Amino acid sequence: MKDRLENTIRRKEIKWPCTMRGQSLIESYIVLPLFAFLMFGVLELAYMYHAKTTLNAATFDAARSGSLHNAKISAMYDAMAKAISALYLRKDPNVANALLAYSEAKIAITAGRGKIDIISPTKDVFRVFKKNDYLTEDQTETKKDHIPNDNLMWRNADYRTITSGGATLKVNLQDANLLKIRTTWCHKLVVPVLNKVIHAASILTANKDQLACDVYSKAASNISGTNEYYIAITSSAIIRMQSAVLEKDLK
Repeated sequence: MKDRLENTIRRKEIKWPCTMRGQSLIESYIVLPLFAFLMFGVLELAYMYHAKTTLNAATFDAARSGSLHNAKISAMYDAMAKAISALYLRKDPNVANALLAYSEAKIAITAGRGKIDIISPTKDVFRVFKKNDYLTEDQTETKKDHIPNDNLMWRNADYRTITSGGATLKVNLQDANLLKIRTTWCHKLVVPVLNKVIHAASILTANKDQLACDVYSKAASNISGTNEYYIAITSSAIIRMQSAVLEKDLK
């Protein structure tokens, strides 16, 4: 009886590892693709986080430049290109590569990859608070309409009711001197297969920012000859004006 039991145990010990090897192989086929997908997802998220933090810095720089240059959109785009060039900078951050990165960022923004919208002040706000007075611009003093920025502590702080963009707002002169902008950047998805999945999910939102990035995606794909996928990331900043607001680039 004892010998028969020992023989039975030996047979099971011989068969058991063989069974485990087959089971482990099947489990590997299931787990490894999921693990690889997860690791690639972490990599793509890291790229997206880098782009988002760079855009946040670029948005603040653009708002600060706008506050110093009469809310001119050209000054904001230039500041945005300088900051966003970090995404184009090569490994060696010398002067030549920095200039090359800046020019590439400038071209990309001009082509539609980046966008700046002035949220506030609006043209309606400008028309209520504008003053026709002498203004020093580019070291030249000229008389033109602008929202005054000097001596705000002693100017009239009464609120006025304004209808702008279909909304009724109560705004005073101090509020009119707050520059608020919103930026959009089309981030390129680089991880194969996963880029298609994330892009397909982003299309479901069907917002105007993503639609603009889809247009850029098609243009970039036509130029490169390969399918490229971009998703829209946005940022916003608000800052007090350090110069008088001009109407030219307001909406």
